[in-house]
Amino acid sequence: MNGGATSGPMRASEVLWPRRPLTAIERKRLAHAAHMGPMQLLWALLTVVIAAAMGFGLGQLSRCGDGHHEDVHRATLMATLVFAVLGGVGAVIMSIVHRNLTVPFRVDLYFGHVEVIDVKVTRAIDLGSPFSPAWLLDIGEGHLLFLCGRWLLDPATFGGSAGPFPRSHLIVARAPVSGAVVGIELRGEVVPPEHYDLPDHFFGAVVSRDSELIEGSLEALLSLGGAAPRGSI
Repeated sequence: MNGGATSGPMRASEVLWPRRPLTAIERKRLAHAAHMGPMQLLWALLTVVIAAAMGFGLGQLSRCGDGHHEDVHRATLMATLVFAVLGGVGAVIMSIVHRNLTVPFRVDLYFGHVEVIDVKVTRAIDLGSPFSPAWLLDIGEGHLLFLCGRWLLDPATFGGSAGPFPRSHLIVARAPVSGAVVGIELRGEVVPPEHYDLPDHFFGAVVSRDSELIEGSLEALLSLGGAAPRGSI
């Protein structure tokens, strides 16, 4: 295993895991993350509608003065159009930002491969919540596997039947560039989780994706100041 650059108490690790082509289901899941979905389109539409409503309301404020009906109508129309255009510009900016954020997913789709991370888990640290799971898994030989995201709540990630997570043997299929996890195979016995709260700065610039392989000792990490069992404070 080859280590990466040092960052805080941990270091990113680059390992040449075996690769295989994306399956049809995995490609569909990755494509869903790479494109603007219904929620993003809805937010863009709401941005325009809310901006237009604000413009209409500001135009109607001219009724409070001595303006004629035609002046009120003109002011309302102009304000509505101006704010609708501003809302449209905001929606376009949102789309551009979203497109830039999804570049890694589209790169993974272009190359069409996933890494197969086959690891044995000796210890599992639960860092998340029921609605936002996050795990730090000790996979031995001074390496940790970080996993986070709501996809951990989706049974489809585990082939339709999740069962208890994590297990002593995990086979994780992830996209190499984006780090998106498109599937996990559960094997072995259930690993009893330990619940800890770790300050965000512990991870520094190492963790930037839903899955990261990290060099470092779990014991050393938990011994640092600020790491405490959940509920002890």
